[in-house]
Amino acid sequence: MGKILVCGDVHCKKEVVDKALKLYEENNCDKLIFIGDYTDDWNDTVEQNIEILDYLFHLKHIMGEKLILLFGNHDISNWIGGEFKCSGFTNIKHEQLKFSYESAKYDFKMAHADNGFLITHAGVCIPWLEYLLKVTENKVLDSEYLNNPEKVASLLNQYRFKLNLFDLRDSPLWLRPTEKVEYPPFKQIVGHTPVALIENPRKNIIYIDTHSTAPNGERLGDGTFLIINPDGLTEIV
Repeated sequence: MGKILVCGDVHCKKEVVDKALKLYEENNCDKLIFIGDYTDDWNDTVEQNIEILDYLFHLKHIMGEKLILLFGNHDISNWIGGEFKCSGFTNIKHEQLKFSYESAKYDFKMAHADNGFLITHAGVCIPWLEYLLKVTENKVLDSEYLNNPEKVASLLNQYRFKLNLFDLRDSPLWLRPTEKVEYPPFKQIVGHTPVALIENPRKNIIYIDTHSTAPNGERLGDGTFLIINPDGLTEIV
């Protein structure tokens, strides 16, 4: 296990990817994880969406297992469309981007576990995890999964192309944090919900979507990234 750099939602911003690469090198990290939502931004163009995907797929080809690309809800939206559509979706974009996603779908994961953390786009809550285990494995949620982020990540990745399992508002593509959400006890890192600063108000959940912008282009967050050290401690860079 080594140092891991985690980047929040990209949304067509090549400069965010470039900054992540720079920090990855400067901090001697062993892995770089992007948490999903590579496409769709306010006032974007089809060309910007194609370019960011091409860039990320090129980096994945060069870096291999050192680069982790997680699915976000906007990625599934632009790949599949239909009932998976979300804000920013247009038929023109979908018709152009679906081929890029389809050709590279095996480069994506739904989850990654490392250094004591589960990393997904929006987070894993107990009710959805119970649902997933019941309909896929015919199992009940117990300590085998409640205390093991690696087991949960493996389960999510095993079924990552069974997208009907993830088209739920409390799934790891869509979950929004509220006081009523019940999470497993293990530590998680999530994007999806814009924050001004990287923070963990739920103690074991760290929110890192600091790169999103408002419709007028104003940044909603401070643009920082998260490093997970081998001992499980984190630092903001």
